This record gives sequence, C-alpha cells and structure tokens, in this order.
Amino acid sequence: MPNTERDIKIAIITVDERIREVLQFCFEGWGYKVFLYNSFLEDITPIKKLSPHVIVIDVQSAHKR
Repeated sequence: MPNTERDIKIAIITVDERIREVLQFCFEGWGYKVFLYNSFLEDITPIKKLSPHVIVIDVQSAHKR
C-alpha cells in the first residue's frame, strides 16, 4: 500500500504526444510518479514489472494503429 502520492505510479499509454505531455504535467504536478509509453505494447512485461497503481490508456489512439 503506498504511503503518499509520491509512491503512486501511473503508466500513461498513448501515441498522442500532446496527451502524454498534458497528463504528465498534471500528474507530476500533483506528486505522482509518471511513466510514459508512446505505443501499444505487444508484450506487457515492462508494465507488469513496473506494477503501476493506475494505467491510463488512450483508446482513440489504439484505433489509429
């Protein structure tokens, strides 16, 4: 269980650079650790190893693939 916001990891997955930048700015400003992925992974092992508390996925970007 995380102790503070700083212990909470958020993974953001989108090909849209603007969305990544805005979400990163907001979440880091609120004290969260942000991890960015600019493509949809065929292998989710890196995300499993990270074990984020929250995963934000841009489903519109997934359809553009």
